[in-house]
Amino acid sequence: MQTSKFSPRYAALALAILAVAACSAQRQPAQSALKTTTDAVNAALTPDADKYAPKEVTALQSKLAELKSAFDAKNDPAVITGASDVTAAAHELTHIVSVNKDTEAKRLASEWSEFGESMPKLLGSVHAKIDELNREKHVPKNVNLSSARAELNEADNLWGNAKSAHDRGQAADALASSKQAKSKVEAAAPDINLQQLAAK
Repeated sequence: MQTSKFSPRYAALALAILAVAACSAQRQPAQSALKTTTDAVNAALTPDADKYAPKEVTALQSKLAELKSAFDAKNDPAVITGASDVTAAAHELTHIVSVNKDTEAKRLASEWSEFGESMPKLLGSVHAKIDELNREKHVPKNVNLSSARAELNEADNLWGNAKSAHDRGQAADALASSKQAKSKVEAAAPDINLQQLAAK
């Protein structure tokens, strides 16, 4: 009779012990899963990722934070289940960055090709016009040679910087200097009555 009286209590205790044991058994796998996932995320969070996929970076960081919160709350099953999804998101981020970086490189190369073709012609036109005006005995009143020379000198320097940056593989810097050079050429054109050039 005593055995049957106390058996429910012992049963409850046994279940509690089993539950604790089950939780303890999942703690180590959860910790291991979190570490593996954190390593994968850290590997994906590169400077290129910030540049080429900022939204995806923010989303991935948020997912990792949720996983860490689950681990801190000792929700080990959620950590073990969610770790694979976060790791997959990290690998997907790496792929997105690669695609976006390649797309951007192609765009920069295309723009550089256009500048490489147009800038020598623009500079040559302004140089030729200034040389022509320099040979004249009387420069027209509506011509500002000194201003045009100054603008052209800056354009030459900027275009030289652009080509140097391109040779170093700094495509974005090369394009930035190219655009500045073109702006200077276009600013010089009206000073020597090259209105057609300035309108390009």
